[in-house]
Amino acid sequence: MDADAAQRLYATSYYSSDTASRFSVPFAEAAMRWFRRRRARALAAALGGATAKRILDVGCGRGYTLFTLQQMGADVFGTQVSASAARAAARLIGEERVFQGTLRRATYADATFDAVGLWHVLEHVTEPFSELREIARILKPAGLLYVEVPNAGCWAARRYGADWLAYDVEHHVSHFTPATLGLLARRAGFVIVREVHLSLEYSPVTLLQTWLNRWFGGENRLFRAVTHDNDRDAPQGRVPLFIHVAGAVVLFVPAAIASLSLALRRAGDTYGVYLKRIE
Repeated sequence: MDADAAQRLYATSYYSSDTASRFSVPFAEAAMRWFRRRRARALAAALGGATAKRILDVGCGRGYTLFTLQQMGADVFGTQVSASAARAAARLIGEERVFQGTLRRATYADATFDAVGLWHVLEHVTEPFSELREIARILKPAGLLYVEVPNAGCWAARRYGADWLAYDVEHHVSHFTPATLGLLARRAGFVIVREVHLSLEYSPVTLLQTWLNRWFGGENRLFRAVTHDNDRDAPQGRVPLFIHVAGAVVLFVPAAIASLSLALRRAGDTYGVYLKRIE
């Protein structure tokens, strides 16, 4: 997928064209914003504070993570391929701080940033090695990179195969296990500082939707219903949507408990890693 194709895809099937919202359900939107603030606090903690740090969020969505970091004193910048999301982020953190397009088209100067965040972006990139090499170029020598991706080597992906939510073949063009991401990062010039095996934002809902896919059929039906990825041509299955909703209510707590257990075994649905440049 080239850059122009990516911009067309995420303009039409990822964010709403008017408000750039990701979810059609207000509760999910509110939860997403809370998790974005949590992302910001975690990165700031890893940096030993955000004040005066220059931070880049690649695929910054509507800028909520950057806005929180900005309030904490950071000098923030973001890239975003979706025009509507980029406009929303620019309104939030400043017009000159958001580049609409891919990272490599932004052409930031060498050694510009103290930290770069790549939250659930690398799986959308057709050339992930080139993406990481570009980040190595624009990071300062002591800079920090955080990458978080779906874990294609997790228990659920191996157990449920094509029913695993995070395969998302429409949007996810690259897939990683902890081993393959670590190897790619090392080849791109990074060393692993710390690993994260649980995402409260992604792990439970990924496992939950995977169970619904396996037991009720349909192609991520509930997920599509609450986001702007509601492809009417996607297989719906024979089970009515309200059954999917009821199943989600019953299964959410078990999915959360199972996600924690899997994370402790390093087999959870999400994998994150803090990286530094090899000197």
